[in-house]
Amino acid sequence: MPKKWRGDRSNLLPAHQVEPYRLWFEFLQLASKDDDTAVNHNLYASWGNYQSDTFSTWWSTHWRELFAVNFGVRELLDRADYGSVGEREFIIAVPLYQSPSKTIAQVRQLLEDKGAKERISDAPSGSFQIRVLDEKGIDVPATQRFLKNLGKMRLYLRLYRYWVQNAQMERRRRVEQTAMDYYKWATAWNRKVTAKRGDKRPRAEIPSCINAYMDVIQKRAGRSRVSGSNDTGDERRQVVRYLRKARQIAQNTGKGIFPGYYERPDQFAAVPNGTGQD
Repeated sequence: MPKKWRGDRSNLLPAHQVEPYRLWFEFLQLASKDDDTAVNHNLYASWGNYQSDTFSTWWSTHWRELFAVNFGVRELLDRADYGSVGEREFIIAVPLYQSPSKTIAQVRQLLEDKGAKERISDAPSGSFQIRVLDEKGIDVPATQRFLKNLGKMRLYLRLYRYWVQNAQMERRRRVEQTAMDYYKWATAWNRKVTAKRGDKRPRAEIPSCINAYMDVIQKRAGRSRVSGSNDTGDERRQVVRYLRKARQIAQNTGKGIFPGYYERPDQFAAVPNGTGQD
């Protein structure tokens, strides 16, 4: 698999890949279209035209300013530059009167003595940084959970996309249609990726509850409305839990925190035309 793009020669993305920032951007863009989610647009003023730009257009002009850290070796031209030296950096004098190979060996030894290693958790942050929180609001290293399971975040994003698109439906029908839309897209996407030999794009996750919910919907469609439904609703409740998490991430994003804490959102906020029932 090709190595993930992490930045240019002098600017590094603390997450060491673009995907987490794409997810942030798209959650923010969708939240801006959701009447039930508040977005602090003043906070995001430096993001420019995030409400309508495509990610690829937006990314090329904003990633350095918003997320990147100047991580390259650089020359400090005067004492005023010393203030740019971070906690995980140190200043050395490099002589110009000995061979580069000898200097490199000496610098390498200094770095080893200082315990230099490539650790995302030790990296400084840009003006906007990914923040994973626990239930007490305490920061959790993104490497422990979030960055290891971006597939789940893509699932939440896609579900939220369909939830926003289906805003005019009453709540119960909206949940059902959102699950159906996701299932249709995910199965089509996975067929497309599987059919192309060597395609390294990630497959879409289809949780077992969505598969089971589709079976329930199909069986219900084949029965008479008069006979009633025999399903327990467990499948639907699990789908609603996924939607709660997706909407909680969107609400966090609106406040400038991505992804924040979303494992157990307190409630699934009612929509204006909803019934208030799960």
